Amino acid sequence: MPNFTVIAERGEEMRLCLVFLGVLAVGLFAGCGSSSGGGDTANCPAGATLSLFPKPQSVTAGGTPVIFYGALLNCTEMVAWKLTGPGSIDKATGTPVVYTPPATIASATSATLTITAGGLMDSATFTVNP
Repeated sequence: MPNFTVIAERGEEMRLCLVFLGVLAVGLFAGCGSSSGGGDTANCPAGATLSLFPKPQSVTAGGTPVIFYGALLNCTEMVAWKLTGPGSIDKATGTPVVYTPPATIASATSATLTITAGGLMDSATFTVNP
């Protein structure tokens, strides 16, 4: 005659094992997938990179606008741009972004364009000449 107590205990062990595997699978996949991006707490995974280019030495006031690109690899976060110094950019998020030098400037002044995404950052500092 079979020992039903042993079978019931093994069934319970199997059920607990399946529950554990289910919880483990949810934990593993919770961080996967795409993101709408731009969140303050969002971070790119290890190995992700963010690069801004080109990195000009200087631009001229009243001169040709410069198109800057952001290369974000291994991350789905939205890139954000910030300009410190003279001139303007055409948008605060997405890529590319167009930097327009000021029409005139009294003396050579430094400007920095910074790109950020998911805890990563890169920047280009250049001189705006009169």
